[in-house]
Amino acid sequence: FIELAKKNDLLRSNEDIHEKMDIFWMIETEISFICYFFHRPPNFKDAIKESIYCGKVESFGTESVEIEDMPLESFSEFSLPYVKMVITPATTYKNIKEMFWLAQDMYKTDKRLAYYKPRVDTVNNIRKYRYFYWKRLDGLKMEKIAEDWAESRLPEEDNTTYIDVIKGIKTYKKLLEI
Repeated sequence: FIELAKKNDLLRSNEDIHEKMDIFWMIETEISFICYFFHRPPNFKDAIKESIYCGKVESFGTESVEIEDMPLESFSEFSLPYVKMVITPATTYKNIKEMFWLAQDMYKTDKRLAYYKPRVDTVNNIRKYRYFYWKRLDGLKMEKIAEDWAESRLPEEDNTTYIDVIKGIKTYKKLLEI
């Protein structure tokens, strides 16, 4: 296919392409040429790879969910991995739902995607924790801080105990360290 591509002027260079590429990129290039010459979309690449490496194609899906570590079209030296879902016009709604759940599972289990995991949000309690922290610095005991806080609120709104005050102060100290 490389020779055919040279004849069709797709590769303008007369240099030997095998010297410039390692085996992985050479195979990827050949597979891309196969898709181009037979007018097939890029999602056929996996089936072509399977036929090259195994001699036969066991399963052919028009869609895929995979983790892309370094996008081929990226020009930066550092790129974060992400989950890529490839669909085609032949993909059904049922397949998309299955792909979505598979992608969600990848985000939960794959260590490369750990930076996507949600963080615990303590900002909604920050005023309460700040109040506890400053009252403790003023020298009040934990029980007194909890009583004062509970008195300043509606009875059914907040049932604060001294244990909540201790946890709140620890959380606020951690937030101050960030």
